[in-house]
Amino acid sequence: LHRVDRRQRQMCIRDSTKASWHIAYLLFPEAHVTVVSESIAARWAESERSWGEQEDADSVMVALWPHERCRQHKGRKIIFNGESNQKLPELFAGDDNAVLLGVGSPYFSPSVMKVATGLAHLDLAAVVRRLLDNYGSDVYNSQFLHYSNSNCVPFRERAFLRLSAIGPSVADGRCYGAHSSVLTRLRAKLDPSYVTNKHPNVTWAPDDFQHWSLTAKPGEVSPYRFTLCMEHQSVRNYVTEKVLVAHLMGSVPIYYGTRSVFEIFNPNRTIFFDVDDPQPAIDQIQRLESDPARYLAFKRQPILREGVDTVRKYFSWEAAVGQGELRGKLLALLGVSE
Repeated sequence: LHRVDRRQRQMCIRDSTKASWHIAYLLFPEAHVTVVSESIAARWAESERSWGEQEDADSVMVALWPHERCRQHKGRKIIFNGESNQKLPELFAGDDNAVLLGVGSPYFSPSVMKVATGLAHLDLAAVVRRLLDNYGSDVYNSQFLHYSNSNCVPFRERAFLRLSAIGPSVADGRCYGAHSSVLTRLRAKLDPSYVTNKHPNVTWAPDDFQHWSLTAKPGEVSPYRFTLCMEHQSVRNYVTEKVLVAHLMGSVPIYYGTRSVFEIFNPNRTIFFDVDDPQPAIDQIQRLESDPARYLAFKRQPILREGVDTVRKYFSWEAAVGQGELRGKLLALLGVSE
């Protein structure tokens, strides 16, 4: 949680995650930052003590997850919901002081806090340049498929196993197809090699697991032609960092989730894997995999749906990017002047 004094631009950090810092700095780059230690923050959260009405009224709260205690804040607040739940309307319905973004809000905002965590070593301008330049589009990546998840949702597991029939596929997280069904999970528990024996194209490398956020390194292109980056469910406005990181790494995303993702990304540059009707996606992947020239032609298409206009709508969190359009709108909603 953050509170930023609108007059003195004093910022208090109560959550020291990289994402929290990154988003707060984008909105308030000139603010002086005061960090509250974890022990103080813990005592603060346990007590009923508030900041005081005057201090609350003169400050802006930036909260990256909807929390009931945010309602106690007397001033303006901007609340992000980066998960697929409906806590925003549950907690803040009728709160005229709250600007809500993400699932359950009237504003479509991809999960920028997760993207910020993942790309802490890249500034926002560098991220946008990679998207507009279609980074890695001339590279024919050396391996077929990458799958990296720690939440083993059965439909994602089944998709991975089906795709592994096309070519060698690497899973480097806790999930590698073992949770595709109850029976498979039980057999894999008795014999960890059960899945890889039954699906010989599957390589499971759990010790190599890295969160999505750690894969987009400057100057690096993914070794994988395709990246399986499916959300755990399809919910309007729920778009996490997975599809973005795949694009940034010069891989072709195989995506499932809300189709509102195509308000941002070019639908002709991303493969949509419909879990209720997967065969069209499988056929498309097979065609691309059998013809390197066709694959490269697919990958050379623009990543963003509307190029610089998309940057202005969804990535302009700071003044140097997209004329700071999105940042200006949010500050105006918060009643904060430059």
